[in-house]
Amino acid sequence: MLISPPRCERSGLHLCLPGRLQPGLDRHAAHYVELLPNEPNPQDSYAEILRMAGRYDDALEHYRLALHIDPNFHSSQIGIADTDTLMGQQKRARKEYFSARVLATDKVTELQDSAQSAFTYVRDRDFLGADQAFEGVAQQARRATLSIIEAESWRMRARLQFITTSADLVEIGISHTGKHFPFIYKKRIQRPEVEYLARADQALKDAKAISESDRQDEHALLVRERAEAAGRRGFFAEADEAVAELETMASDSPSSAIQHAFNGAKGAVLVYEGKYDQAVPLLERDDDNAFSLFRLAYASQKTVKSQLAQARLAAAMAFNQPTPEQAFVVPAVDLGIPSKATAVRR
Repeated sequence: MLISPPRCERSGLHLCLPGRLQPGLDRHAAHYVELLPNEPNPQDSYAEILRMAGRYDDALEHYRLALHIDPNFHSSQIGIADTDTLMGQQKRARKEYFSARVLATDKVTELQDSAQSAFTYVRDRDFLGADQAFEGVAQQARRATLSIIEAESWRMRARLQFITTSADLVEIGISHTGKHFPFIYKKRIQRPEVEYLARADQALKDAKAISESDRQDEHALLVRERAEAAGRRGFFAEADEAVAELETMASDSPSSAIQHAFNGAKGAVLVYEGKYDQAVPLLERDDDNAFSLFRLAYASQKTVKSQLAQARLAAAMAFNQPTPEQAFVVPAVDLGIPSKATAVRR
C-alpha cells in the first residue's frame, strides 16, 4: 500500500487515537524510553503516539532524538516528514521525504516515500503537481514490477480528476446534476479517471508476486473509487453497478478491507443521491476513513443533527494520520463552504 500501517500499531502501542491520548499511555511510552535509552525504537514509538494526539512539536523532538541515536533510522525520518505535512509545512515535508528516500533500504519503501511526498502537493492544493508526481511514482513502480504501488498511484491520479474540493465529497458536479442524462451528452463528458482506473486494474491483473487476497483487497479499493467517481459525476446507475460488485465481494469475503470498501462506497453514493438517513449507518462502519468521516458529518448535518455533525467534523479534522483521504479533506473547515482549488487539466 502507499501508506504503511501506523508504526505505533506495529510496535503494539495500538491505543493511540486521533486527536488524544488514552489515559496512561503517555506515561507508559515515557517509561519505555527510560528502559531503553540507547535504542531508537522507543523514541520513535513515543513520537508516533504524540503525533497522533496532535502534539506535533513534541513528536518532532522525539523523532529527532531517535535519529540522534541512529542517524539511519528510516522510521523516524519518515515520521518527521509525516509530522511536517500534518503541520501544513509541505515544502519542508518534501525535503524530509527526500531524506527518507535516501535512507530507504528497498525499492518498495523508497516508492512509498515518494508517494507520501506526492500528497504534499494535494495538501497545497497543487493538483497538477500532484498528478505529475503520482505519474512518476506509477512509472517507477512499473519498471520495478511493483504492481500494487503502480495500481495505487493510478488510482490516486484518477481521484484527482473528480475530487479537488471538500464539496466534491458530498455534492455532484454542477454540470452533471441529473440522474438520467441523454446518452449523447453523457458521452461528451470527459472522464480521464475511467482510463486511469482501467490502467490500475490492468496493473493488478499483470501482477505475479502478490497473493490473491491482496489482489482482491486492492481490487475492492479500485471498485470503490469507480463507485465514488460515478456518484460524483451523477451517473448513479454506473455507481450502483460498482456498489453491487462490492456487495458481492463483501458477502463472499471476511476481509476488513473489502467490508470497509463496500460500506464506504455505498455510503458515499447515498450521500451524492441525497439519501442521508440511509448513508449514516454505512458510513459509521467505515469510521477509520477521513472521506467517510467527512461525509458522515455532512449527512448528520443534513438530518438536522447539528451537534452530532460538529462532533463528527471535529473527528475528521483531528485525523492525525497522513492517509490519502486525510490529505484531500484537510484543510476543510466548514461543511457548507466549498474550498477553492487549482484543478488538474482535464
